[in-house]
Formats: sequence, C-alpha cells, structure tokens
Amino acid sequence: MTFLAPNVTCANCILRVRYESHKPGEHRFYQCADISISAASGPAAPTSNAVLHGIAFTELDWTASRSEYVEVDVTTGAINVLAAIPFAVRTSGPSDMPYAEAKSVNSPFILDQIEAHDRATFTRYYLASSTGPIGAAPDRLLSISPVPGQAGYDIRLKPLPNFAFPPNSIDFRPSTNQLIFLSIETYNATLGTYKLRIGSLDPVSGSSSTLVYSDPDDTFVNSQWTALDAQNDIFYLLMGNENAPDSLETRLYTVDLVKGAITKITSPDFSKYTISSIYFYKGKLYTLSPGLVGDATIWTLVTIDAVSGAVTPVSVIAPADLFVNYYGGAVFGFDDVNGILYYQFVVADQQTSTIATISLDTGKVTFSGQSVMRHVHNLAL
Repeated sequence: MTFLAPNVTCANCILRVRYESHKPGEHRFYQCADISISAASGPAAPTSNAVLHGIAFTELDWTASRSEYVEVDVTTGAINVLAAIPFAVRTSGPSDMPYAEAKSVNSPFILDQIEAHDRATFTRYYLASSTGPIGAAPDRLLSISPVPGQAGYDIRLKPLPNFAFPPNSIDFRPSTNQLIFLSIETYNATLGTYKLRIGSLDPVSGSSSTLVYSDPDDTFVNSQWTALDAQNDIFYLLMGNENAPDSLETRLYTVDLVKGAITKITSPDFSKYTISSIYFYKGKLYTLSPGLVGDATIWTLVTIDAVSGAVTPVSVIAPADLFVNYYGGAVFGFDDVNGILYYQFVVADQQTSTIATISLDTGKVTFSGQSVMRHVHNLAL
C-alpha cells in the first residue's frame, strides 16, 4: 500500500486505513497500525500563500445561465466564492444530453479551458458567447478584475472581432499588453487539412491581427497547451495527434512573436512519458506526466527539449496509483519568479482532488487538503 505522510518526525503515530466495499455483502471497515515517521532530509518542501482562481459551474444543470468566480486555497483546498457571473461554462452538452439538443440551447456561456492573466493589473480574461448556442464562436471578451480600494470585482464584456474559427487558447503578452491567441482553421475541407493561426488581440479595442500561419497539416490538429517566454517573446504550442488517442503523440511549435515566424517544429519523445501541458521556466519547458496510458500512474516532473524533443525526468511527484491518470489537472499560469508550479490531482477511488505545490528548482512537493473541484473550470494562478 502506498500513502502520503507529512514531512515531520513522529516516533509514535497511528495509521488508520478505511476499506471501501466493492462486492455485495461486504461492508466498510477500518484497520489501524502503530507507525513511526522520519522527516525527509534535503531541500525543504515548497510553501505558498497563493490562491488559484477559476469559474465554478455545475454541468448537472445545463439550463443554468450563471456561474461563480471562485478562489481555491493551495494549502487547505477550500473553495471560496468571490463573485457571481451571468454566464454558464460549456464546451458541449452534458453526457446524457444529445448534442443536437445541446446546440439549440441559446444560453450565454464561457469557453472552458481558455484563460489569460494580466498580472500587472490583476485582470483575468475569458472568451464568451453572449447568446449561444453551444458550438458558436465566441463574440465577447470577458474580463474580471478587483475594484481598487474596494471589495468586489469589476466584470466587463467587450465585443470580439468576427472569428471565422474560434480561438483555442489565449495568453497575455506583457511586452505589448496584447492577448496572443491560437486558432485552428480549416484549409482544405476535402483533404481534412488545417492551418494554425497565431494572432494578436487587443483587449481594449477588440481588434485582432495575424502574426503567422503554419503550413497545412491533417494530423497534429488538437490543441493541447501553450506557453510563453515573456522575456524573449517566444511562444510555444503543443499540438496533439488526433489519430493517436492512446500513445498521445504530440508536436511542439516554437514561434518568434517579434519576427512573426515559426522557428522550430519538433516531436517530443512519447516512448516513456505522455504530456498534455507545458510551462516555460529558466530556459526550459516543464510539465507533469503520468507515464504511459495503461501503465501504473506514476506522476513525474519532466523537462521537454524544444530543439531535440527529448523528455527527461526530473523527480517523481507521486508514487504509483495514488492519483488517477487524469490529464485535465494542469493549471493555467505558474509562479515564474519563485519557480512554483501548481497542479490539480484527482485522488484514486475518490471524488476529491488536491492541489500540488511543486518547486521546479528542487522537485519537492506539498499537497493541499482534499476537496471536490470537478465543477471548477479554467483553474489558474
């Protein structure tokens, strides 16, 4: 049995284990054991007083047209409601609702898995549709920022340009105070080829422009994640192979935003570690990987070489089968000053999640208290 213990010295502790019944006639029972714990040596585990932010919305009520702006404590796991938002959060209808029916629901919604943060003004940006239906391109830019010197939040909607193909991601670019967006646009419908469009969106005026297009491609057309080297204005795109649902093969694009050019395309090594997110820190790309699909889920901090595609393990974050093989736990943004990465893990055999606080410099990790977070979308630092 594998379990996490606090990093403290305890000569006489009691471990209590709960067994959940899985067969008819069985009952839940507990077992106890006397144990001792020795504090680990080496660098101290990271601590943080940061909070994550997200949009809470329950998909059980798909007719709802409101959600809540919330914060999540990275130490306790507690979720605190900050403000109400007159939008739902959707990418499609719930699993028990026909998609054709979901498309007919004319309800405002915020796009899931798209968020950008201007840390200088504490403003967060989301893409939204003011009318629906589900599947419609976003027509509004939703911004949320604290009111200076007062309690409460300033929530604003601004019109977006008419996107023929809706953006798949947005990132805030500090050097220009613009939003960098990625959209996947049909190039040849008959051949099934697409182009990646990297563009710039002004959050004040709502105007947009194209920085660069990729060559047409019919394979790596699933947007996974983006990362920005803000100091050098280098943008990284991680795209997934839509024909590799098990191996999760990816392609990494390196984009020079100043030159408006794709300078490198590489294929990360997926023979040992599958990846679905990337973070830039001190000249390297980092992420967390559960290993391979179907293997024992050992979560590992790895680096990705943007030139060679080599994926190198840094440290084991969680031992086998402590957390499920869930690729949706990546958090938008990270503490690039102190090298602290946050990640949401779903606890095995439970409905709860925990937030990991990971030092990219030491590989050390701490975990928050557990809470139900499945209803919190666009979780971000």
